[in-house]
Amino acid sequence: MYPLKGEIAFVVLICFIFTSWQIKADSSPKTIPEVKYQHYNESEGKEYQQFLPPAPEGMWYYTRMKGIGNVDNPSEKEEVVLITVQPNSDPESHLVQAFLLVCTEETGILRKKNLLKLYDHEAEETSSQNVYPSLVFNKVRKFSMPVGGSLELVDLNKDGILDIWFRLPYYIAVVSFQNGMFKQIFNSLTVPGADSPEPRYVDRDADGLYEIEIPNTIYIKGIESAAHPTWISLYEWDGKAYVLNNQKFYSRDTDILIHFLQKYNDQLFRKREPERYFEEYEFYIGLIYYYRGQLYRAREYMERVVMQAKNENYVREARAILKRLAETGNPDFAPREGVRNSNNDK
Repeated sequence: MYPLKGEIAFVVLICFIFTSWQIKADSSPKTIPEVKYQHYNESEGKEYQQFLPPAPEGMWYYTRMKGIGNVDNPSEKEEVVLITVQPNSDPESHLVQAFLLVCTEETGILRKKNLLKLYDHEAEETSSQNVYPSLVFNKVRKFSMPVGGSLELVDLNKDGILDIWFRLPYYIAVVSFQNGMFKQIFNSLTVPGADSPEPRYVDRDADGLYEIEIPNTIYIKGIESAAHPTWISLYEWDGKAYVLNNQKFYSRDTDILIHFLQKYNDQLFRKREPERYFEEYEFYIGLIYYYRGQLYRAREYMERVVMQAKNENYVREARAILKRLAETGNPDFAPREGVRNSNNDK
């Protein structure tokens, strides 16, 4: 059942009420003057490729860029080099692998400190530490990665040592020097839409520690003209790694709820199919209400998802939330007929 006109009016009213207060984030990266960067053309930077194994058959190495800065404990500066692998027959087709090389130069001689493979198109996982946006987004594997790539050297976790922010078109990774070794502390695949924000690091709470925002566009199948909102997963530094903390993000940022409600309203007014149910929006709006502690509103949306959604991922997660609400002991949240938890949630 679709929300009634009264609910649509409520959605619009909420938008006007919430526009009066918004959380603003410091989105400007801190500049570190000691860092220098150099970009390379196709025929340049081949001296760094001596530290890599022979390129796979039909492939070639491309040294893309270098950052110079102190990325480990000693005072000397290192050269951090991004090298990609792609087909030599069509260099603009797609990336196959991506490496980060950390080295130093002594009296004109390059010395390798570390070499990390951060992306591999053929691997089951690009890394054993893969982190994907939470909940119902599918894990994207073995899709064609467009050519490109960049890196930045920035102290993300406020330990006084520059971290390596590594980016391919649809892939983000962070490498940090910890306990005497270089370690990948975060990575994520992301496929944002044309109007979506870019993945970024940002100090949202102004505590000196950067958070990582990963956007993913929510598409509605079968409606080309649909408004596609962006779900942003927020990762925070917990002292050892970057961990997902969407609950904090969506309970504080009012603008996110406004955005979703407006887009949901758009779909209700422009729908062409009388029986169409917009599970994509219902689930995420309900989830935001759950994060905000507006549990009665969250229950309404999640119950509709359980009864009407076709996507089993949405249904499974909605049931899990309803189960957690029932476990609070509030009799209002007891399971109802038609939305009772399935055996999968036991």
